[in-house]
Amino acid sequence: MYLCLYNNNSKFPIVFATIMASIAAEISELIELSKDSCSQAWDKLEQLLVEKKYAWKSIVDPDLLLVHPFNRAGSGVSYKVVHALGEKILFQGCSMQALQQGVCFEMSRDPNKMMADIAFNNELVQRSNGMLAKVSGNERFLTVAGSHAGMFMKAKKALIYTSDEVEAMISKDKVFNDCLAKGYEFLIVAAEIYDRFPEVVKICSQAKNASQNVSSRCSEMEVALRLTQGIADYSKNGEVTSTICKEILQKSLADVPECRSYAPIIMEYCQKFSGGVGGSLISFLSKFSQQFAEDAILGEEMWNCICKANFKDPACLFVYTRHWLILCCHNYF
Repeated sequence: MYLCLYNNNSKFPIVFATIMASIAAEISELIELSKDSCSQAWDKLEQLLVEKKYAWKSIVDPDLLLVHPFNRAGSGVSYKVVHALGEKILFQGCSMQALQQGVCFEMSRDPNKMMADIAFNNELVQRSNGMLAKVSGNERFLTVAGSHAGMFMKAKKALIYTSDEVEAMISKDKVFNDCLAKGYEFLIVAAEIYDRFPEVVKICSQAKNASQNVSSRCSEMEVALRLTQGIADYSKNGEVTSTICKEILQKSLADVPECRSYAPIIMEYCQKFSGGVGGSLISFLSKFSQQFAEDAILGEEMWNCICKANFKDPACLFVYTRHWLILCCHNYF
C-alpha cells in the first residue's frame, strides 16, 4: 500500500515549502551546466544534495525497488538485459563495491505521479514474460542507476528461475546472497527533488549510466529516445536549429560509442518520423526492441536507407512504412 502526504488546499505537496530558495537557485544553475557536461553537473548536484540532507546513503532491500520512468530516456529496463547482466555479475563474482554505485529516488509525494510511476513498472513486468518480479505495493524507491542489477536481485528474491547454471552460481556466491538477504547500499535522493526538479533525475540517469561498471550498454533505440526527448525539450522554446541539434547530439551521446558515428542519421529520422511532440512512434519502437530484439543493431547503412528512402510520392512521408521496415530489421537481426 502506498501512502503520501499531500496538502488538499494546495496544488503542491507541503514538502515543497521546505526547499529553500537558495538551494533551488543552485540546483537550477547545475541543471543548466548539464547541457555542457552531465557527469560534472551530477557530481556537483550529488555533493550539494548530500550536504543539504536531500540525499543520503542507506542499505536498501531489493524488494523495495522499482524502476524510475525517466531511467534510460524512459525505456526503463529490458528483462533480457536484466538477466544477462545478472549472469555476468555472477560469472565475474558479485562485487559489493560495484553494486553500491546505485542511485534511487524516493517515490513521489504527488499521488497522480506516484500512480503513473507504478503503472510504468507494471507495464515493464507485463512485457517481461514472467522474468521480472511483480509490483507488490511495498516499494519505496525508484532506481535511476543500477536498475538492471536491482531488478535481477528482486527477481531472484521472487524465486524467478533463469537457468541451472545461474542458480548454481548464486548458491556459491556469498556476497550475492548477502545482498539478497540484507540489501545493499544506494544513494537515495529525496522525493522533494524528484517532484520539484525532474530534470535532476534525467541528469543522474545519463551521468551514472555513462560511468557505471555494473550497467548495460546503450542501444540504438535508447539513443533515438534520448534524441527525441531532446528535440521535444528544445522545440518548446522555438525552432530546433542545426546548432541546437549539435548540442542535443553532444548531450545524448556521452555513453554511446557504438553508434556515435551515425547518430546524426538517427537524429534526422527522429526529427522527421518520430510521431510528433513526445515521439510516440519512437517510444513504440523502443518497447518492441526491448521485448523482442534488445541486442539488434541496424547500423549506419540501414538507418540511412530507411531514413532517406524515396517512395516517389511528395504528398506522403510513409512514416508507418519506415517504422515497419525498422521492426522487420529488428525481427531479422
